[in-house]
Amino acid sequence: MGKRQRTLRMVGLALAVVMVAAACGGGEEEAPSTPSGSTAEKGGVYRTAITSFGFTQGFDPTAEYLGLAFDFYGALLRNLVSYKHVAGAEGNKLYPDLAQSLDKVASSDGLTYTFKLKPNIKFGPPVNRAITSKDIEYAFERLNIATLGAGYGTYYYESIKGMDGKAKEAKPISGIETPDDQTIVFHLSKGTGGVLASGALALPVTAPVPEEYAVEK
Repeated sequence: MGKRQRTLRMVGLALAVVMVAAACGGGEEEAPSTPSGSTAEKGGVYRTAITSFGFTQGFDPTAEYLGLAFDFYGALLRNLVSYKHVAGAEGNKLYPDLAQSLDKVASSDGLTYTFKLKPNIKFGPPVNRAITSKDIEYAFERLNIATLGAGYGTYYYESIKGMDGKAKEAKPISGIETPDDQTIVFHLSKGTGGVLASGALALPVTAPVPEEYAVEK
């Protein structure tokens, strides 16, 4: 691994849900049920028990490739687009999550995709600030680092201009623009749109990363 490899502190991730591992052993507690017809409350603490914390890349979403981590990311991370967590065909449909809409995001030649972010969606503690387009751009800059790139980084390399997975550190990518805090633009090398039209933007590696919580190691 490179001397200047960037990694992400677990505590620095913006957690929309606080995950607390339940102690193994002891008496079993019955999970509280939600009465029929009632509305579940937002927020709170999600408690779970797992048999191993053997994450392959320290739970860093840029490099992590463990299925268990992906399960957690579904509750913790927000992406430009996402899938609804429901059973059946509806669960396979993409919908705008951080993005305001998926309508008319592509240029006529299919080489440019422009997304507008929903306003005032914030990172959880300890960041406590609004998510911006630059946080999403920074996630791609980390993905482009040779020592950090996720096992599925090839979905993005060569598809987005300036990305090849060989960078030594996080630096601007020619194919990504952030003209303002609510806008991110992707320039593709091919007019297929596959990297954006598919579910690639719903994968954990593209979730926004607060640069102030990425540290040198």
